[in-house]
Amino acid sequence: MEAAVTIKKKKKFPEPHAYVMLFLVICLAMVLTWVIPAGNFDRTVDEATGRTLVVPGTYHHVEDTPVNPIEMITCIFKGFENAAQTVFFTFFVFVYINTIFKTGAFAGALKALMRLTKGKTHLIIPVFMIFFLILGTTSGTVEATYGMIPAFVGMAIAMGYDAMVGLCMVELAVFTGFTCSTMNPFTIGIAQQVSELPLFSGMGFRFIILLVTGFVVIAYTMRYAAKIKADPTRSVVADIDFSNLGMSHSDIENARWTWREACIIGTFGISVAGMVVGSIWLGWGTYQYVTLFTCMMLLCGIIHGWNANQIAANFVESAQAGLFGCFVIGLSRGVLMVLEAGNITDSIIYYLSLPLSAMPKWLGAQAMFFMQMFIDFLIPSGSGQAATTMPIMAPLTDIVGITRQTGVLCFQFGDGWSNLLWPTGNAIVFCGIAGVPLSRWFKFWWKLAIMTFLLCMIFIFIATMMDYGPF
Repeated sequence: MEAAVTIKKKKKFPEPHAYVMLFLVICLAMVLTWVIPAGNFDRTVDEATGRTLVVPGTYHHVEDTPVNPIEMITCIFKGFENAAQTVFFTFFVFVYINTIFKTGAFAGALKALMRLTKGKTHLIIPVFMIFFLILGTTSGTVEATYGMIPAFVGMAIAMGYDAMVGLCMVELAVFTGFTCSTMNPFTIGIAQQVSELPLFSGMGFRFIILLVTGFVVIAYTMRYAAKIKADPTRSVVADIDFSNLGMSHSDIENARWTWREACIIGTFGISVAGMVVGSIWLGWGTYQYVTLFTCMMLLCGIIHGWNANQIAANFVESAQAGLFGCFVIGLSRGVLMVLEAGNITDSIIYYLSLPLSAMPKWLGAQAMFFMQMFIDFLIPSGSGQAATTMPIMAPLTDIVGITRQTGVLCFQFGDGWSNLLWPTGNAIVFCGIAGVPLSRWFKFWWKLAIMTFLLCMIFIFIATMMDYGPF
């Protein structure tokens, strides 16, 4: 009798849920409050902008306030409160975009676009990526794109690609634009004001950075898309079911493209234009954006011919679909709340800044980039990071011997690039909405991450050597 052969299968550990991963990070933050000495900078309100800024050179130790597990749970709910505007902004954008999706206007627009390109679907990818690059580099309102993810994932699948291609068409593009911001008022604008630089100065060099980096990112995405089109089994998400997001070929073939669908898609263009104009020239905030998207959502329903009850039912259904991403945003803000409750956020920033003053300028600039990237783990808000770190970094650039404009560039890269890396940043949000495990995102992104990271270092070196200014 032949001996039975037993094959031991390797145990695969399931990837932790996004909520579990964030909870573990919050626990780590709680542990740090017991290890790192508490300390604070003095703060003052800038009369010109109304923002609260750190006063350089005022760091001092305060009484330790370590956070216990019960207080940690409280901090999680405080995180939701702190991120309330971002959460509700994302929520209403998601409802609006889902409304466009449910009316069939996206499918109709894709049908018309495929006819226009005569079936050359690969041309559609760079068109949308360039659009979102421009959106990210100008308005910086990246949260507005979260609600667009399901539509573009469905679009990519319908064109014969995979969910990762759809995700890249929106999020990779908009965050590349954000990293290479030319005139983003929420990061560049604040950082330059704090550094006492002319608003949006140095735009020419940043535009070159955007062109080079944007080309690399689009080429990388299109190369991956072509590979998937030729052999779908090579997709990094080949084993994942996206039937709840994907549009089938029949959906596109049977889609209508009448004046109604054209007008509904037109509301999308109006919304994007409103965001750009409102953020740069009109000083709009969350309330104005939410009002804009809510009005557009109602208008879409009316154009489509829904009655009041149908519009309300659509709102409820769309809201349910958007809750996951909104809760991730609120949960991730809990990390910052724990660190602030332990009074160690300023301590971390202070201790990280100390070695910079002793470095040569070429090394100091790169170290500043690394420091800002690490701080983004603690303070995921770009505008919040600018108001907290730039008052410290601006005087340090004078000591290190680099221009303040270079310091702003280091902040810009550190904040933008790491948004696609840290679990407290944006990658976990957009992956969760798309139904893509975070590990698959890293599997796709790691080569591009190295390329763009090296590009950031090269551009910082060039800026240092040419005394990127005006000062």
